[in-house]
Amino acid sequence: MNTKDLDRILERNSDLVDREFPMDGRTCHMKNAPCRPAGYEPEDEAGVMYADGMEFLERGDIQTGRWLLEEAYKAGNLKAGNSLALGLSYGWFGERDEEAATRLFRKLSHKGERNAMNNYAFAYLHGLGVKKNLYWAEFWFQRAIAKGNLCAAATYGQLNIENVFSKNSKSLGLWLLFWAADNGVAQAMNDIGLCYEEGQGMHVDYDKAFEWFKKSVEFGGGACAEFNVSRCYRYGLGVEVDEDKANAWQNLAIEHGFDIDSYNKAFCLDLYSQYEGYDF
Repeated sequence: MNTKDLDRILERNSDLVDREFPMDGRTCHMKNAPCRPAGYEPEDEAGVMYADGMEFLERGDIQTGRWLLEEAYKAGNLKAGNSLALGLSYGWFGERDEEAATRLFRKLSHKGERNAMNNYAFAYLHGLGVKKNLYWAEFWFQRAIAKGNLCAAATYGQLNIENVFSKNSKSLGLWLLFWAADNGVAQAMNDIGLCYEEGQGMHVDYDKAFEWFKKSVEFGGGACAEFNVSRCYRYGLGVEVDEDKANAWQNLAIEHGFDIDSYNKAFCLDLYSQYEGYDF
């Protein structure tokens, strides 16, 4: 797949200029906690059962929620099947069962469910319930993107930037990231910020890096984006150094699940604060 293929599929130009930011966009990414799908309008009884099942799970009524999802899936609602698989993968119903989740993602993917395609690709990418295989990960990411899955676009775009596959294209990766970001995907906004910071496929621009990290936070980017904002304040990347704000953002990221100890270990840092002014 290349940018011309995506132009044809998505009927748009693949220019990489900065675009107007859609303030009414919404983040679309995998979540590790069940919640009723925002903006979902059921079209039939199966759709109602799916939405209600997710709401019961969100409330903590696991038994009722799972039963409703199973009934909705039996009635033909593929979204319910994808949520069941996510539940098995994330452990919503008890112990995690990656193999059962991946079998269900596989079945749904062959039926054309684009979210399942993305999740199936993710399973191959990381070897979750199936042997790790980059060929099949790339295949299913591309299939999901062709179906319009924005999360897949963001992930596959960043993987191209990082040269994960045998044939990579940074221009394609950037195009996908901007397309996903244009449509409100916080993950893509954070990755664009990293590209500006590191000069991946574009000139280094700390001002734009900081801007994209903040946009990611505003659209639900969570702990990683919050930590990147913290780094910007700590080292003066696109903003004046402010230790108080740096610490506040870092604490917020940690509160939301950022593993600061693993980060420090990865960068061989004993005391994070002692590296003030160091550009990662």
